[in-house]
Amino acid sequence: MIVNGSLALENTASATQPSLKDVATRAVTGLTSELAQQTVYRGYVRAQNSGTKFNLTAIPNDIPILSDALAFNPEHLKLIYDRGYEEVGQPGFWLDAPPTLKKFDRIVRR
Repeated sequence: MIVNGSLALENTASATQPSLKDVATRAVTGLTSELAQQTVYRGYVRAQNSGTKFNLTAIPNDIPILSDALAFNPEHLKLIYDRGYEEVGQPGFWLDAPPTLKKFDRIVRR
């Protein structure tokens, strides 16, 4: 599973400003992040239930998130590509379980 984004639970890079736009942006970002977490977990459970191997990678959390996710930014895309190219063969690039998986969320293969 390849996630085209960060798997960080919360964007704490900056405080939410007291404006409708900023609050709405944070709310949508939070909902999108939660949906991604649920999708990853469902993929993990399906892999476990079917006896297949689960592999997961995502954009590293230390790569900054752009303020406008819909903007085309070639420099940012190159940064992400270069990092992936450098790390693809390194240990830890592919995870065998979601990074947010808690002890009681783990399932036993049938």
